[in-house]
Amino acid sequence: MGEEAVSQEQQEREAFLSELAAIDSNIDEIIDEYRDDDSGDDLPAYLIAADIDRWAVSNVESDSVRDVFSKLEEGFRLGTPAVQNLIAVGFVEGLPFPSEEAAQNIERMLGPCLRELWILNHNHGGLFSEQISLVAEKYAK
Repeated sequence: MGEEAVSQEQQEREAFLSELAAIDSNIDEIIDEYRDDDSGDDLPAYLIAADIDRWAVSNVESDSVRDVFSKLEEGFRLGTPAVQNLIAVGFVEGLPFPSEEAAQNIERMLGPCLRELWILNHNHGGLFSEQISLVAEKYAK
């Protein structure tokens, strides 16, 4: 894949992260921490996603977290493959497994796409591009 394609995918991921940042100032602060540490390279979208994921699990009762999960569901259904992969790998893989205590609060916030990815992740110990593509096709626009 050429540099231009990678750059386009990175731009799509960063644009989606900016949409999440508009939901809650804590997310904007998480992203800003990476901007402050940035050496001029692209922002590490998957690391940022993992930090947002941890924030969401820790603040699961807040309205902002509900809004974040709604945006993730929408982003997966309507997003580009780069955004879908970011959501699946960066967010869903970091969610507590169904057997964990924190999972009950998370599970009720998951829409159909995220729920299916979450179950696949639990059953297979990770998400693979074929699984992500199949779920994306199933719930396409």
